[in-house]
Amino acid sequence: TVMQTGNIMTVYGGQSTGLVLTNNILKHNSYGIIGQNQAPGSGTINTFFPGADIRRNVMVKADPHDYPSDNFFPTSLDQVIFNSPSADDYSLASVSPYKGQSTDSKDVGFDPAALKTVSSSPSPSPTPAATPTPTPSITPTPTVTPTPTPTATPTPAPTPTPRPTLTSPALVASALVSVSTIAANVDISAAQLAPVVANIEQAYAAFVSESSNFASADQIDRELRIALYFARASYALCGTSVKVQSRLQITASRLSQVNNLLLSGSSSNVMLADDSAHAVSSASTTPIIGSADTRSSASFAPALAPASLATILGDPNQSPLSMQTSGATNIVNGNLPYELAGVSVTVGGRAAQVLSVSPARISFLVPAGLPAGDAEVLVTLQEGYVSRGTVTVAPIAPGIFTTSGNGIGAAVALDSITLKAGPFEVTEVATASQDKRTRLSIFTTGLSSGVVNTNTSNDLTVLGGPILNLAESVRVEARTSDGRLFNLAVEYAGKQSSSPGLDQVNIVLPSELKGAGAVELTVITGTSRSNTATVNIK
Repeated sequence: TVMQTGNIMTVYGGQSTGLVLTNNILKHNSYGIIGQNQAPGSGTINTFFPGADIRRNVMVKADPHDYPSDNFFPTSLDQVIFNSPSADDYSLASVSPYKGQSTDSKDVGFDPAALKTVSSSPSPSPTPAATPTPTPSITPTPTVTPTPTPTATPTPAPTPTPRPTLTSPALVASALVSVSTIAANVDISAAQLAPVVANIEQAYAAFVSESSNFASADQIDRELRIALYFARASYALCGTSVKVQSRLQITASRLSQVNNLLLSGSSSNVMLADDSAHAVSSASTTPIIGSADTRSSASFAPALAPASLATILGDPNQSPLSMQTSGATNIVNGNLPYELAGVSVTVGGRAAQVLSVSPARISFLVPAGLPAGDAEVLVTLQEGYVSRGTVTVAPIAPGIFTTSGNGIGAAVALDSITLKAGPFEVTEVATASQDKRTRLSIFTTGLSSGVVNTNTSNDLTVLGGPILNLAESVRVEARTSDGRLFNLAVEYAGKQSSSPGLDQVNIVLPSELKGAGAVELTVITGTSRSNTATVNIK
């Protein structure tokens, strides 16, 4: 059981035979098994490790297309279900889907009892090897072999090509039974659902390795992936206010379609590629999995920070993201709904709160606490549509909102005193303060969840509650059209309390910017830079 931050293996040089990689729990991270000048996964394995035995590994966030089928591919560590990782106890919990799933029917990953026994046992003293007694050499008596009478060699009858032994039909049938059983309940827990998801993942991985044997491989692949995506979404939504029964019923329906395509006529008659003339004529057309193009709502960059605002773009002509346009109105204690107009979003195996939905666009709040790296994004509708994409999660991903809504052009900025939009003067007439310099509030996201609060003396108290001021860790760079560069004073950087995921940065305009016209602003924290947005200075 390895909780590493890098790849599983990074390989270069010549080939190595005899590699055995079995029964491990590993984080795939960026490239998993990657070799010099080769694609990750099977490209590297086939080139550097011919004949490798790679089985029964739990590869977290790996793509099942890239690895041998007899492995497991959960989309997050949460689905492994350790006993107590916060206490460094990475033994598998009793409800983990990977208990008893190793090649010797033990738990995948390390064996805590065996490890304890070995680590507490004294090292045995070596026993000297006995000197072998030499065997005397015996010269055999030669024998005379009679010359046989030749017989005519019969012409062999043609041997029919044996059909391959396929595991995916049985695995799909088993998964269909387990999903149908659990979908009969209204209240379903994550612990109940975890092994069901693992069964579908195993069935899909087996099908990928056997797909060339099936006449309707493309349709089976999509139907099976839709079933898997709805199952994953259901697992992520467990524990929220969303009832996942309808999504599991969709999962069962898709698995039933797969089962019909895999079997033509009876459970013993597997429909192979050479049986295409006997394919089921009533099979439905190949379903569509829509694209979920996921970006920061502010910068429109394909990188998100936890607890930031994000946008999903889709093609309603291919697969709608929603059947209607709707905005969240039931915000309770600052919390948005996890389902809006029958639409739910999951990121990295976790449910996301939804702000608004339409057939072509969704706005949502990225789940807090997501680990850095690539994350799967799933949009599932109660009407049966699904869209999928991947996005990069970073601890900090600052973005400035723009009036165009696409991260380009004029910043969403207000005079902090008058709350009016620009153009702005460098001095403020409306303030009673002796400091007449104009303060601007610019609105951002992806900032406050990851920046460290190193100076608590400038924190605020609003309505009796603390608000962290991260100004000491944030810079705002201003560039004029004639190339002059200014670092603007930041008086406040942190959460904007009126909306979840929204940040605010208050800056001071220096007198040197008077008459500058369009000024480009960039928010910087550490090595992370936002998009560039403009304000107009008179």
